[in-house]
Amino acid sequence: VDRQVLQSWNILPETKHYRFLQTADEFEAVDLEDQKTFNETYTGFLKVGFTHDETMNYMRVVAAILQLGNVVFTSTRDGEACDIKNREYVNFAAEKLGINAQVLSSAMCSRSIESGKGRKSIISIHLSAQKAQETRDTLARFIYDKLFHDIIDNINTKNKDESVASASRNPPRKHIGLLDIFGFEIFVDNSFEQLCINYCNEMLQYHFNFVIFTSEK
Repeated sequence: VDRQVLQSWNILPETKHYRFLQTADEFEAVDLEDQKTFNETYTGFLKVGFTHDETMNYMRVVAAILQLGNVVFTSTRDGEACDIKNREYVNFAAEKLGINAQVLSSAMCSRSIESGKGRKSIISIHLSAQKAQETRDTLARFIYDKLFHDIIDNINTKNKDESVASASRNPPRKHIGLLDIFGFEIFVDNSFEQLCINYCNEMLQYHFNFVIFTSEK
């Protein structure tokens, strides 16, 4: 993304500034070029029918997820409750998601339960800093999962061939297919986690083939 766009989103270009982009061990992928990868991704979105604004909206949500991951909680009330130490990250994320920052803060620092069978009342329970961290990570994962499925649904919708549909009762439909050449499974709904598993398996198999065949040859 252009650095001016990143700046307008309050995003720093270095991955070291974001917890969700950190790894246990320092590792630099020397064969990857961020600008080239971004251009390929952006061009790919346009080729399947997304507009510039739609594509940038997806990236804005990813930026919000990165900022959510940096929210830090501090213990209060002898560890029974918590507060947010760096509220600027909550404000940044809320702005990109189009929600109220206070509502987002409350959702991470407390949970609500219903009480009573007749006249029900809502009780808010404070979360500890540890529980709030788990809620933050769960929320970020949920948003990312929804983003993934929205992209898939939109690609499938944009790839429908209306001309064929009007000429046949059972027209063929274009769709996204992911083939694991060393054994594949068919899912009615393929999750993002399953995609990651399949991709990892493919890369491991590729590495195995390279070591066994290409290197030995």
